Amino acid sequence: MRVRTAVRAGSWYSGQKDRLLNEINAMYMHKIGPGRKPLALDQRKDVKNILGVVSPHAGYACSAPTAAHGFIALAEDRKEINTVILLGNKHTPYGPEISVAPFDAWETPLGQVPVNMSLLNRIIDNKQQLPDRLSKILDFDDTAHMDEHSIELQIPFLQDIYSDFKIAPIGIGRLPTNITRTFGYYLAEMIKEEGIGDSSVAIASTDMTHGNYSPVLNHDEVSSLDKLALTPMLNRDPEALEEAVQKNNISMCGVGPVKVLLSFAEKLGAKSAKLLNYSTSGLTCGPRSSVVGYASVAVMKSGD
Repeated sequence: MRVRTAVRAGSWYSGQKDRLLNEINAMYMHKIGPGRKPLALDQRKDVKNILGVVSPHAGYACSAPTAAHGFIALAEDRKEINTVILLGNKHTPYGPEISVAPFDAWETPLGQVPVNMSLLNRIIDNKQQLPDRLSKILDFDDTAHMDEHSIELQIPFLQDIYSDFKIAPIGIGRLPTNITRTFGYYLAEMIKEEGIGDSSVAIASTDMTHGNYSPVLNHDEVSSLDKLALTPMLNRDPEALEEAVQKNNISMCGVGPVKVLLSFAEKLGAKSAKLLNYSTSGLTCGPRSSVVGYASVAVMKSGD
């Protein structure tokens, strides 16, 4: 069995089980966090309204208070999940632009999470029905995932709120909107064919504006730029998101995964999106003079 071991445990988040659980609990109760912890599984409702979540992926000290809002929303929406499609950003040039992870399981200090290989095989085996330009950049590849953190950072939170679930990790590059839309629709069809359309969700991992390098931007400057990207995200409009990012030179790393998520949710009947939390590293782990933005967004079948 091929297991993808954690590469950021012990640095970006705690590498020991008990400490990691305490760290996650602290993120829920952080001043930026939701201020409450997830209920036990047997005390939760089973609303099944959330189709997808946008979640950040920096070190837990910086971004996890915002990420906690998305995970508690999932916990309050579903008692159980069959499969979480993890749409991670490709921070490296390795592998195809849509790199499907071929591992059988992903491991963190909280244990191993099985991969839904039936779904991933279906995605690859049926890619001939996709346009040629898309099918050529979609394939199994492990090199894109060996040192990639955007997917890994989501898994401990999922392990904390669910006891029995599978994941489908897919790395997404910076792709044009016609490609991300087609792939998002295709993913929705694949989970329907797999019989898990009502028991699965997607998480798109992105950080927002990176004002911690050239150009250096402060909390207010980053927040203003991020509002320009959040507006089309909340309107569930991937084309407008791409336009906002390009026009305003917004250094949002996971535009590709978010656009895939928006189209995936549209195909499954999304009617609304909600900003659960927005923060910057200036509010959590560093100076306000040079910050990165973080957002947690839920995409839903209906409004509140």
